[in-house]
Amino acid sequence: MRIPTRTTITLLRIYAILALILTAYLTMNSLSGSAIAGCAPGSGCDTVLNSIYSRFANLPVALPAFLTYFITLLCSFYLSPKNPPAVHRLIWAILIPIAYLILGSVIYFSYIQIFILGTLCKYCIASHILGFLTAITILGRNQSTLAIRSGMHLKDPRPTKFSPKAHFILFIIAALLFSPLPIVQAVYKQTTHELQPSFLYTEGSGADRTITYQVSPVFAVTFKVIDFPHLGNVDAPIVLTELYDYTCPNCREMATDLRMLMKEYPDKYVLVTLPVPLNANCNRLVTNTQEHAKDACDLAHLALAMWLSFPEHFPAYHEDLMAGPTPPSPQQATQLALQYIAPDQLKLALENPLIDNQIKSFVEIYAAVGGSLPTLFTGSSIIQGYPGRDEFLPLLISQTEHLEHLPLPDQNQTPPPPPQTPQNTEQNQPQPETSTTPAAPDTQNLQPTTNQQSKAMSPEEFYNYSSKYSQTPPPAAPITGCDGCPRETIMNQQKNAPAIN
Repeated sequence: MRIPTRTTITLLRIYAILALILTAYLTMNSLSGSAIAGCAPGSGCDTVLNSIYSRFANLPVALPAFLTYFITLLCSFYLSPKNPPAVHRLIWAILIPIAYLILGSVIYFSYIQIFILGTLCKYCIASHILGFLTAITILGRNQSTLAIRSGMHLKDPRPTKFSPKAHFILFIIAALLFSPLPIVQAVYKQTTHELQPSFLYTEGSGADRTITYQVSPVFAVTFKVIDFPHLGNVDAPIVLTELYDYTCPNCREMATDLRMLMKEYPDKYVLVTLPVPLNANCNRLVTNTQEHAKDACDLAHLALAMWLSFPEHFPAYHEDLMAGPTPPSPQQATQLALQYIAPDQLKLALENPLIDNQIKSFVEIYAAVGGSLPTLFTGSSIIQGYPGRDEFLPLLISQTEHLEHLPLPDQNQTPPPPPQTPQNTEQNQPQPETSTTPAAPDTQNLQPTTNQQSKAMSPEEFYNYSSKYSQTPPPAAPITGCDGCPRETIMNQQKNAPAIN
């Protein structure tokens, strides 16, 4: 009969402690909304940890895992010769269902990652390995030899070794404890995206149309549609602008849906595509480049080179780069480009200095909206994240169905005074008169502006002001505090940031 040793109990505690640390880290980051080290937007761990399978109702699945390992660690300290066999039997009656519960979780979440999400999370894999080792340690050595060696079994002859029938009963208990997880995840509808209010001003039409996105009370982006990569009819009434990365899995899924939308409504939408590579070589916000994004800069350079030098081939080339679930390698992307232009033309196009300037500008927009991909500007809102195929197109159509683009505000108009509150009573001194018109468009480079030519209005002021030109009631003002709202923090930092040149 196999019996546990002190080494076995020590290993059980080591596995439980390591799993506790890992699950505690994942739980704290999930509850606080903090970034997880080494999980860049669009990476495998980002995809898995932000999927519907990473939560149980509205809680991270790492939380019940943390509690499970905590109970395991606590129980291991009761396997002491100081305790009678009856206590040992009770402890094993707790640990054995836990072992089956952990094994079931390892199998379930491994299946989810491999066959449903199609990507792996390194933190999840580490957790699965520790869980597997913990479960095998419990199931392989469930005899309390400490009690036997001390002779306590003579006082309480009931065996601490469980029969197959007892194991089956404990397995059923573990299955009943585990069953709510897949059921709740299948039924519970979790939000995998965020919706932020935004406004779009337009001036002119067709090739001369200039648009201005007011993405926050202190940040606006102005450009001509025809000057930047776009798909569809430039005269289409509704302008969509997408921030994406060719190596981002969710971006590629969204691209498929947008392609379907453009084909179904060719005269209604024009899509401006702004690549934001998730690679530290060309994105100042990325500190650790993930393996899947190692070619992100190269693909963005190739796409923008095609746009700047041969814009007539860009739509087809962009579709080639976005085809399939995985991005092409730089060599494959180069061969795709050579289907449209000659090698010497491609070499010359890649030397265009505007490529780097545009990528830097796109990164600043990415920073202003909180560093999330994919991001889609609809004109009435900003969709951050990918809701999934079943939700995305209905959401997008609902956001643009009755969209009324705002005309540029009258330069002689002044916004109404803010309401008298304790926060602004001390600021009611006369202020220098400034124009409330969004920053003038820059047709050479897409340059974000921090409204240095216009008044930096508070959220309440801006929404009151803009509602005079909207056909729908203005949205509620966003939270201006910084607790739990990293995107607003970034936007507030833009207020004091130097102008981007």
